[in-house]
Amino acid sequence: MKKLFIQYRGYALVTILALIVGTAFGVYIPVASPLDPNGGAVYEHSSSYKFINPLLSCGDDQFSHIQNGQVLNLQNEINSYIKAQQANNSIDTASVYFRELNGGQFLTINSNLQFVPASLLKVPLAMSVYQQAELNPKVLAQREFYQAAFAPASEHFVAPTLAASTTYSVPELLTAMLTNSDNNAALLLTHVISAAALDQSYSDLGVIVPQDEQYTTTVTTYAGFFRVLYNATYLNHNDSEQLLNLLSQSKFQDGIVAGLPTGVTVAHKFGERGFNDPAIPNQLHDCGIVYARNPYLVCIMTQGDDYNTLAGVIAHISKMVYAYAGP
Repeated sequence: MKKLFIQYRGYALVTILALIVGTAFGVYIPVASPLDPNGGAVYEHSSSYKFINPLLSCGDDQFSHIQNGQVLNLQNEINSYIKAQQANNSIDTASVYFRELNGGQFLTINSNLQFVPASLLKVPLAMSVYQQAELNPKVLAQREFYQAAFAPASEHFVAPTLAASTTYSVPELLTAMLTNSDNNAALLLTHVISAAALDQSYSDLGVIVPQDEQYTTTVTTYAGFFRVLYNATYLNHNDSEQLLNLLSQSKFQDGIVAGLPTGVTVAHKFGERGFNDPAIPNQLHDCGIVYARNPYLVCIMTQGDDYNTLAGVIAHISKMVYAYAGP
């Protein structure tokens, strides 16, 4: 895993850029009513969009689906559940972020904890590829040849991978990376974005380029990516819609999705990180948008010894959130 992360240097560079944008435009934008004629949030409604709700201006949270007392109850219940799982040694720790996307209610639990994002980084990488394509449409017409030369990472949750000795288009690589969490597709996509363009972006933003694999993030910071996509405040509307559409086809069904009623659409990304050291617990995360009657964002990051147990914890927390925010 460590070697693979080092191979992702360009991948990590893209991510920091998107993190800065995601934090600036996603975490600190108050999201409120879908339509508030009295000066509240104003959204650009269009029947052509299924996954996004473009934000035109910000307002208050008077249209929240759940109320303050319910949010407090949910927070207490999740806290108690996490502590119970820690007490029986099912998990080492966990962080949770929840926010209504068309209202103002939110909660965070252990939001200061730092986790290795692992494959969660594929979302900002995809955002950066789309952003480059908006500047130069020829980006999406590029094709990359896969020789099966990259050493695959050790993974617990596996999905179909790229076929060896095959040429792929950029859209095909984006699909493989987001739906199957394909590491080799991600590596090929780093060839699509020039180092010069990346370096200039960091220079413009005053961002220090990371030099090693020690990068970590929090649930709150990472959740900003999904708010940016849902509100279409970084990519254009069509690209935001397409990226979330791909994420809704994720093959990983053991986390957030497993805690929801059958048929509920979820645009999400999971990430797992093993350390090949019995003394260091594994990490498993799942973050995304649940398209319930009132869409909401949930991000759950966990650490513990057993991946399947961690997936079960994520599923249970997802079920708890849905009980309040979904119906």
